[in-house]
Amino acid sequence: MWPALTSIFASSPFEQFNKLGLSETKHTPDLLKLTQYKFQLLFVADEMQQNHRKNHLVYENGAHLCAALTQERYALFKHDLGKQSSSFMLEKRFHTVKSLPVFGELWAVRPLQFLQLDKYKENLVSSYRKRITLSVPYRALYYIHGDLDTSEWRSQKIRAWAYIGRPDYYDPILDNGALHKPCNYYSPNQTFTEDYYAFRTKEYRD
Repeated sequence: MWPALTSIFASSPFEQFNKLGLSETKHTPDLLKLTQYKFQLLFVADEMQQNHRKNHLVYENGAHLCAALTQERYALFKHDLGKQSSSFMLEKRFHTVKSLPVFGELWAVRPLQFLQLDKYKENLVSSYRKRITLSVPYRALYYIHGDLDTSEWRSQKIRAWAYIGRPDYYDPILDNGALHKPCNYYSPNQTFTEDYYAFRTKEYRD
């Protein structure tokens, strides 16, 4: 982890930035802006989700909020390495791979945790972090004559950070399914009204 960073949390954003070396912030040039808030919202749809192998990257300095679905459509690929598999979203449109909403999780993350997250996701190298629009499903609770009831499923739009694969990095290495293949997609249900991608734990075994 980052034991040297624990004392920095109590500092002002400007002091936090100056206490870090350039090598630590090269993947996070917007750190000063991020630290103006106590938490940042982050959408994860990869191996950092709950019960996945890299969940500690968001769990240790963050809190899981809810499930979410991207408003935009992406191609969701996995880097097929068995138990070490990972996934990445691409905005590019493909002739043979569907572009669909992506299912994932919404997290509230401490700003300094982005130093680890951006390094792991190779922000500005293999991916770029950007704010996207999410659809968060929910049901309202209310009482009718003393009885508790629920509404139909509704959705709330929320903006959050997400990591998107850089096309200039992935275009040369996409290999027609040898190591990089589309993730499974799923049919609509009560909560979601159209097909969607999801990177689930069974992807490590497929």
